[in-house]
Amino acid sequence: MKNVSITILLLSLFISLNAQKDTAYIYTFGGENDEQGRDIELTLDSGFIMVGSTSSFGAGNSDIYMVKVDSNINYQWSAAIGHEFTEFGHAVKQTADSGYIVCGYTNSIGAGNYDAYLVRTDKNGKLLWEKTFGGFDWDFAYDLEITADGGFLLVGETHSLGAGNADAYLIKTDKDGNLLWEKTLGGTGKDIAHGLISTNDGNFAFCGENASKNPANKGDAWLVKFDGNGDTLFDKTYGNNESDVALNLQTSKQGRYFLTGKTFEKSDTHSDNLIYSINSNGSIYWSKIYGGYEANISADDFSTDFIDYNSDTIIVVARTKSFGSGSGKYFNIIFLQLDRSTGNFVYGSTFGNPQKGEYCSNCIYNNNKKLLSCVGVSEGFENNYSNLSLLQTDTLSDYVEVNEHRMDSLQKTISSMANKYERGNIDISIIDDFAVLTGLNEASSYSVTFLETTGKLIYSEQISNKEKHQLLLRNSNIHGLFIVRIVSNENEFYFKKLILKNY
Repeated sequence: MKNVSITILLLSLFISLNAQKDTAYIYTFGGENDEQGRDIELTLDSGFIMVGSTSSFGAGNSDIYMVKVDSNINYQWSAAIGHEFTEFGHAVKQTADSGYIVCGYTNSIGAGNYDAYLVRTDKNGKLLWEKTFGGFDWDFAYDLEITADGGFLLVGETHSLGAGNADAYLIKTDKDGNLLWEKTLGGTGKDIAHGLISTNDGNFAFCGENASKNPANKGDAWLVKFDGNGDTLFDKTYGNNESDVALNLQTSKQGRYFLTGKTFEKSDTHSDNLIYSINSNGSIYWSKIYGGYEANISADDFSTDFIDYNSDTIIVVARTKSFGSGSGKYFNIIFLQLDRSTGNFVYGSTFGNPQKGEYCSNCIYNNNKKLLSCVGVSEGFENNYSNLSLLQTDTLSDYVEVNEHRMDSLQKTISSMANKYERGNIDISIIDDFAVLTGLNEASSYSVTFLETTGKLIYSEQISNKEKHQLLLRNSNIHGLFIVRIVSNENEFYFKKLILKNY
């Protein structure tokens, strides 16, 4: 038996009536084991820096994984930072000297089982220094900000310090990572800080989960505002007797807070998206729950990030098993566009593979290019391993299932071949199952070759006259990013082309 709220019933109807086809690009990065993406930031050169974890590269079981690409998502460098056991990167910022600061956790070095981990690198990802914080138990850092004095502020959770099962952990360092102060917030229950921001008035706020104030000890969404010394300005929880978690927050130009996360209010086994709009004093302006529930499938939904989109709407970035092509089995990425003043649903888009999981953890919006760029995970896309993934799209129309993926092995072959574009009069376009060639000279013969970005030959055909201008690709297994090389009697031409396959 299917149980849905009225809102979700309307969303499901909207999907069935308005679904259409559109395109998003999903780039994947990694090796022959598992990678994850956790945070993405715009860099000073208009490119992107991404951070997460890698089991394919580095020194241990898992290392911090940093990937740098340019504004066109061309690979520039990657770095694995860590030691013998486990390191994980949760957040990254670019520093004033064009280097990077990363926070996360380690159980290779430090005082305890796990310690909060702070890493400073140069502009190419080379390690400059590393610091650990915590005690003999488990301690983690989940988010960070660069402070006005050039130092760093971290938030996360500690099991070594504080009053309870887990307490929110605040860490302040100088520019060299030396500890200036550390504080804990919470009670006897499970209290965790997940996301951190600088506020418009020069202070800070974190969101998370607080079980100490909940009568049933199940956890409430938590918002704490504090000053640069770690002193609390307000401490608010939101929820009911079920479990609620705020995973990320942003603040608007008007000083309002937007919290995103998950709740089990509608079901004790499946989560739904939880979104709060909070006034500057911590009071609720509006709150919404969006999600679906199917008794026979795992229909989990939860939001991980928020985009301050325009003056009328906001975008909630989430994972869903209720909607999209995952059919309750795999996560898809979903963008929920909501009315800013009411939280009411406007429209949304789903992106993903019907046979493999796809989800994002953090998203940024480039207003100049009108592009959403989200980092996350493509599960089992190749060899049953997960890759760090980057979804980029300008598509924010009515619910659209996008089942195409772009695989990019990111070898240097791309730079040496695809950047040699010699257009001339010849061009190539991909239309449905065909490669359509234009500008061919009737007197010339041509060799058309499709190469993977590693240089591996996939498909080739000889063309003897201009009448042969369509190549059928349906049965060629061409799918992803390819270099197309067209050689004539007089010249050769290179094109970097994306071939999309309908699942």
